Amino acid sequence: MNTTQKLLGATAALTLILSAGGLSAKPGKEGPRMDPEKRLEHMRKNLDLSDEQTEQVRAIMAKYAPKREALMKKMAPLRKELFELMSQEAPDRNAVKAKMEQISDIRIELRLLMLDGRSETFRILNDEQKQKWKEQMKKFAREKGKRNRD
Repeated sequence: MNTTQKLLGATAALTLILSAGGLSAKPGKEGPRMDPEKRLEHMRKNLDLSDEQTEQVRAIMAKYAPKREALMKKMAPLRKELFELMSQEAPDRNAVKAKMEQISDIRIELRLLMLDGRSETFRILNDEQKQKWKEQMKKFAREKGKRNRD
């Protein structure tokens, strides 16, 4: 196999990895996400949130948004660097691994922020709302699992 074919194969593999792994998300987003106000409206309607609960959830979302956005801004140049490293004719495996680990660390922080926000939100729900939310999260997990298998 000649060098051009190897480079094209590596580039194709990289594109597949980035799109499948969620690393190709647009700056400011961690994968496909609903607008915060639309997500809040969805929660309000499906969980039958009171006006007070809706405002509490809005405040929780606002609390975590700057932290999430800062991490996303930090990750954007790392993604670009990863792509450049992997696009080289002879990529340095250790450099690629190190860059992937940097990105992974940020993704872990993003997931932990999401967990913190969910935990705070869960505390303001009544028992019936908590049960509905658990069911919605199970359904979402099942659907996400189906998407990730394709």
